[in-house]
Amino acid sequence: MKNIIFYQGKTQYSNTGDALINKSLIEHLRPYAQIVLNNKGMPEGYLRELGANRHELSERGGGKFILYMVKVAFFNLFSRKHKLFFLATPPGHQFGNGPINFIKQFLLTILYFLLYLLRIKIIKIGFSIGPIDKGGGMLERWKSYFIPFYYVRDPLSLDLVHRIGIKKAKFFPDLAWTYSTDFCSNQTDTVFFSFRSQVVTGAECNGYTDDLISKIEHLATGVFATFKIVIGYQVKEDRTFCKLLYQTIRKKREVEFYDKQILLSTAEVFSSYKFVLTNRLHVALLGYQYGALPIILSDIKKHMKIKGIFEYAAASPLLLDVNQEKLALAATTRHLVDDSGIMMNVLGVKEKEYEMLTNSIVAEIFE
Repeated sequence: MKNIIFYQGKTQYSNTGDALINKSLIEHLRPYAQIVLNNKGMPEGYLRELGANRHELSERGGGKFILYMVKVAFFNLFSRKHKLFFLATPPGHQFGNGPINFIKQFLLTILYFLLYLLRIKIIKIGFSIGPIDKGGGMLERWKSYFIPFYYVRDPLSLDLVHRIGIKKAKFFPDLAWTYSTDFCSNQTDTVFFSFRSQVVTGAECNGYTDDLISKIEHLATGVFATFKIVIGYQVKEDRTFCKLLYQTIRKKREVEFYDKQILLSTAEVFSSYKFVLTNRLHVALLGYQYGALPIILSDIKKHMKIKGIFEYAAASPLLLDVNQEKLALAATTRHLVDDSGIMMNVLGVKEKEYEMLTNSIVAEIFE
C-alpha cells in the first residue's frame, strides 16, 4: 500500500529558519511517502530553498487543497490503495490567544474530526507550543483526539501539553539538529553576530534592546577583540537592527556587515566562522551544522523556546543571559571560547542521538 502525505506548508517565507526545518522534514519524509505539498502562495525562491520537486506540488491552495485531500480520501475508503497522512501544521512555533484564534482552532477541530472519519492519519511534529490560554488549551486537547502522531520539540512544550491533557504527546528533536549539510571547512578566527531586537515576536522591549546592544558591544571590544567580527541576518526583518549593531560597534573597532540575507543556498558562509553569537534559534543551529559553536545571548528566562531546546540538549552552558553584569558575562563567554572544542563534542554526541531518534520515529509513523 502506497503512503501519501498531504503537507500543509504555509509559513514565514522571509525566515530562513523556517525553510531549514521544513526542508529537513521533507528530506526525512521522502523515503517513506509521496509528498503532496500545498504550495499555493509559496514564492519560487522558497520552493527552491526547500528543494521541492515539481511532481510534489499540488498547485492547489486553501480550500481547494483541503477539498482535493477529502476527495482522494473518500475514494480511498473503497479502493484501499493508499495509506493517507496529513501534516497538519509545518514544524515551528505554535501560539495564540483570544477569540479569533479560538474560532480558528474550533474550525480546525471540526476539520480534523472529518479527516479522522476519512481514515487520514494526522501528524503534528517538530513544533513547540505556548503560551496558550484556557480556551486554546481545551481546543488543542480536543484536536489531539484525532491526531495519532503528536510530537513536540522541547521539554517545556511537552510539559505544557501533558498538563492540558495530551498524554500521547512525545518528544521529537528540532529538525535543525538533523539537517544534512555537505561543506568544506574553511574556519578562521571569526565570530558572526546576528540578532533580533525582541526576545520573541511581539514582546515589549522595556530596555531589552538597549541592554542587548550594550552587552554585545562589550563582548565585541573585549572577549572577541582579537577576532574578526561579521554582522548579518538570516531573517529579513532583522536587517534594521543588525545594521544598527554594525553602526554602533564600528565606532569602537573594525567590523564587517554582510548585507545579504543568509539563505540555505548560501549558508556555507558559516563554515568560515568559529563562533555564532545570536538570539535566533535557527541562526545558532544552522551555524552549528557548518561547524561554528552556537552561543545564545538573550533574556533566557523569557526566551523559553531556546532555553528548553538547549537545556534538553545538555547545552545550557551556551546560554548567556543579557541581564548578567558585563564582567560576569565576559568571564562566562571567555570560558566558552577557551573550551569551544569540548562544547562542540557535547553537541556532536547529542546530534547523533537526535538523528537516531528522529529516524526511528519517522519510520515508526509509516510502518
